[in-house]
Amino acid sequence: MRILVASSSYKESLSSIQATNIITDAILQINPECEVIKKPLSDGGTNFEDIIISNINGRHVFCEAHNAIGKKIKTQYGVSSDNNTAIIEMAKTCALANIPISLRNPLNTSSFGVGEQINHAIQYGCNNIILGLGDTGTHDMGLGLLQALQFEFYDHNHNLLLPAQGAIQLTEISEISDQNIDPKIKNCHFIIACDVNTPLLGKNGSANTFAHQKGASPDMINILEKGATKFANILKKHTGKSVANIHGTGAAGGVAASMLSLLNSQIVSGIGLVIKYSDIDKILKNGIDLVITGEGKIDHQSLKGKASLEVSKLCQQYNIPVIAFCGILDDKSGEFANHFTSIKEISPKNIPLSEALKFAPQNLAKTTKETIKSYLNIL
Repeated sequence: MRILVASSSYKESLSSIQATNIITDAILQINPECEVIKKPLSDGGTNFEDIIISNINGRHVFCEAHNAIGKKIKTQYGVSSDNNTAIIEMAKTCALANIPISLRNPLNTSSFGVGEQINHAIQYGCNNIILGLGDTGTHDMGLGLLQALQFEFYDHNHNLLLPAQGAIQLTEISEISDQNIDPKIKNCHFIIACDVNTPLLGKNGSANTFAHQKGASPDMINILEKGATKFANILKKHTGKSVANIHGTGAAGGVAASMLSLLNSQIVSGIGLVIKYSDIDKILKNGIDLVITGEGKIDHQSLKGKASLEVSKLCQQYNIPVIAFCGILDDKSGEFANHFTSIKEISPKNIPLSEALKFAPQNLAKTTKETIKSYLNIL
């Protein structure tokens, strides 16, 4: 039996590479005769850079940058073999998982470090940047990123705003200047690999959908929505482009909205890129008996471009059964029965989230073994 294991990450618990390895090991313990092909997934968030680089024979480049709470860290990005393309993963510098719970405040966290990585890559010689969005603890619409690239933002009194202060500054912006940015940045092409189709504003927009999980209170969410609305209007005034309602502009705290406005950018599906570079379509065409995928939570957001759903759609084209493992299943509509042969929650019912996260490796291995035994009719 040929099995493709293509798992996404389990947020704050398992990376996609770890999850894929655990599932694979468990399968082979039950039946060593299985041929297992491993293809970890990312929709733009955690492991995005590692996965792309491993599939294009690129290499890692190391640099220093500031994380979301302003601490200088050692980080990395990927570079293609021809030195022309950089793959930058926002979660390498701005991951929510790396922000202590007591410091999770999306009004204050900044994307400045991602701009530092972009600067480093451009000075390295890269003319194309693939930027993976997802799993971030920031919500500043890329304000910090742009400040690192030497965009300047002024308040209504024409005072220059200090860099890396976070989303709290969005309501203060009245004017934008790009006079001091490096011409190389203007000539650079940015591909924004997005993990969701969420727009920037509204009840289904970025603040109302994602800010709570980044530490925002209801009052903070209102401030973030107000700030994003103000900044979107300033961007439109400055560039003539209206981007607030474009699908994907709400990902990673609105980064794509400002990049579409001010830089030579386009939004693409993050999981679409990973599937392309991983040759998953070709693998399925060549014959697979079963696909196993998974992610931390399968819910209504999964329908908006998340990795496991995109894999299931591809499997349906080839009539290949697909089993999904998840930490939490929230399927009030029964929608997911149309997408997966089976969905298995790996955590026991009614246990604290902290315990579910702690024992995720053991629970994933156990669920995999039980599922494979049942699927293969092994006693």
